[in-house]
Amino acid sequence: MTLSGADSHAHQSNFNVSAGSSLREKPQQSSQQLSADEKKQVEQLKRRDAEVKRHEQAHKAAAGQFASGGPSYEYQTGPGGK
Repeated sequence: MTLSGADSHAHQSNFNVSAGSSLREKPQQSSQQLSADEKKQVEQLKRRDAEVKRHEQAHKAAAGQFASGGPSYEYQTGPGGK
């Protein structure tokens, strides 16, 4: 098996957002100002974030001494402002 500095495969996570809405449209809000749907979405995003990080950590552990670095992540601002 040959490993390069980049992960041997790419992952892409897609989050379904209601039609007409965007994760970047709303200004930062505190969790007290979020609607019930937005709070639900924030919780789903938190769970997915943790799932992806566990998955990528497993890749790093499996690569062992052959890993030249860790995963890198790209983030978008969600309805909670984070």
